Amino acid sequence: MQGEGGETVEFLNLVIDKLKRHVWHYGPVGGVSDPSDTAFLEGNSIVNRADWQEIAEGKLFAAEALLAASQWSAAYYMAGYAIECGLKSCILVRLAGSPEVIFENKKSKKYSENCWTHNVEELVELAGLKPDRDTAVVATPALATNWAIVSKWNEETRYQVKTEPEARELYNAITDPVNGVMQWIKARW
Repeated sequence: MQGEGGETVEFLNLVIDKLKRHVWHYGPVGGVSDPSDTAFLEGNSIVNRADWQEIAEGKLFAAEALLAASQWSAAYYMAGYAIECGLKSCILVRLAGSPEVIFENKKSKKYSENCWTHNVEELVELAGLKPDRDTAVVATPALATNWAIVSKWNEETRYQVKTEPEARELYNAITDPVNGVMQWIKARW
């Protein structure tokens, strides 16, 4: 980590304090009152749409903190993980609006199982967003560039060394206020 003694401790305390305030919970959810709160069951816990959104925001916040701490590989992985979680929220939106999607074709036979993928492109498809995304990237070259950067991410990056430019490129592609991938996802979650 950068910084001398006190600066490092001060920075870590700041990060820890912010992380404590940003709860990432996977606890059981009470009654589901809104059909759009369809949920994934993970172990003994339910992860609903709002949880996926909160987790996505938390991962993005963690990526920002990791960038500030010069932890490029971890920041890269965490930023991509935020996209994965955001897309899983979008899958629940699709299921709430069209639960019959799980019976569309033989490929959908294992729809629920397929939703646990970490592959960004597969998640876009499972969320039913591929036609929208494909239209948006044709109309907006900057969004196309950002999606191309994000689509390179996968869960195996947790075992790879990433450089500062790679980490910042992914983070910026996700967080760009106008053509960021997370902005695009949030409009659909």
